[in-house]
Amino acid sequence: MTEAVLEALASRRGDVVEPLRIIPEGMETGKVTGLCLEGRLKVDFAWKCGKLTKISLFSGKTQTIELRYCGIRRSVTLLENSRLELEGVENYE
Repeated sequence: MTEAVLEALASRRGDVVEPLRIIPEGMETGKVTGLCLEGRLKVDFAWKCGKLTKISLFSGKTQTIELRYCGIRRSVTLLENSRLELEGVENYE
């Protein structure tokens, strides 16, 4: 059950990372810290009223990923042992 909830909250398929894919019922506001995804990528993010408010990505290796959220796509390159922080959905564009 825990794995299913985490997969709904964030997933990585290839180079595509999708935070807050599905919000489980009763979790309209919340946060996730230290979620480990494929490719040595750690994700922290928060949401309020069902909308992403902040995301932080930490990469253990140099890699380019595509963030997808609500139809918005943003390609970012993360350097080894670097962190990227974004506030609000508007920063995806």
